[in-house]
Amino acid sequence: MHRSLISPRLGSRRIAQDQDRIAFKGPIPMARLLLRVNGMSAETEVLAVSAAWDAALVRNDAEAVAAFMADEWVYVGPTGPTGKAAIVGWIAGGQLAHHTMEIVGEPRVAGHGDSAVVTARKRSTGAWEGVAYAADEWISEVFVRTDGGWSCVLSHKCPVTA
Repeated sequence: MHRSLISPRLGSRRIAQDQDRIAFKGPIPMARLLLRVNGMSAETEVLAVSAAWDAALVRNDAEAVAAFMADEWVYVGPTGPTGKAAIVGWIAGGQLAHHTMEIVGEPRVAGHGDSAVVTARKRSTGAWEGVAYAADEWISEVFVRTDGGWSCVLSHKCPVTA
């Protein structure tokens, strides 16, 4: 089953939808998606936005990455919170580079009206200040729906230990 993703800046993109799994066909949108597709659940919409955000991260496209984040977005990791400006600046300046990112297993999405929480195990590779890294982490992301589409307000990661 194919549905279109509608973005005010980018026109339509085709995706393949098989139950709740999504794969983009053609170029990945470069900005936050405004999804208004009849019959597509909020959970499926959020998974599509999350997948497009991951693709922007792997492209190391700081502008596209920033478009998926609310202005108040924060990442919480082992050293505490880090704001949007710092992460986007690190990507733009080449201090942080993502090479791969994949979901391991099935993500969990819990919709709550105009918000949704995605929890998934993700493996990634990249470089921090030129030093390669590989990560296997649990991530929780909180998305909110506004007139502009879904955007992330919080990302929390912790390493997989078992």
